[in-house]
Amino acid sequence: TAYEITYGDWSSDVCSSDLFPGEVQQYQELLPMVDGTKGKLIAKLPLVWNYRRDPKDVGLKEGWISQAPNLEWWKAESKQGARAAHVKNQEGHWEEVSSDQYLQAQGIVTGDYQSYSGHGWYQTEIELTPEQLQGKVMLKLPGVFNEFWLYVNGQEAFHRPFKGLWWLADYRFEVDVDLSGKLKPGKNTIVMRHYNPHHFGGMFRRPFLYAAKP
Repeated sequence: TAYEITYGDWSSDVCSSDLFPGEVQQYQELLPMVDGTKGKLIAKLPLVWNYRRDPKDVGLKEGWISQAPNLEWWKAESKQGARAAHVKNQEGHWEEVSSDQYLQAQGIVTGDYQSYSGHGWYQTEIELTPEQLQGKVMLKLPGVFNEFWLYVNGQEAFHRPFKGLWWLADYRFEVDVDLSGKLKPGKNTIVMRHYNPHHFGGMFRRPFLYAAKP
């Protein structure tokens, strides 16, 4: 739903995306994409994704794009607490992470509690109907740090190159990807390979699919 916030004497001149009023404004600007004004919501992508660290960057060579995640280790360890399991997972087992919080905040760190840097892989699946795939189908990634490659059903669909230190960016970190013709009725597999050279990494706002108006 649309909402209005009064935040002291903040004006639009200081409503940048690195401040709370700017983030509220960003979400308000996303609303027309799903409420019928500029587009219509098709589906929210899952909040919980499978994830695997790739510090030696071997995932491409070993075919992780099409690999079914083995969550056996994670299902056993996470019963003791997800954050503790993330910290313990220094051998690179598949684990589960949330798409609405950056990785390090969830416990994706090194054994000595330093920020995890290097490559990593997100993976999820979504079921879609033929009706949902009519028209121009867009994937909105409202917040992703640093460089990433997106694969849909085993094929590369998009690449965002590394553009420098994240804190020198505009703090929106938004990406729109046209997936028209790349998704199919039934089960679809979506994979994101990302590269984090420092500090924060990964997704931190939940992605969604929407049908853009012509």
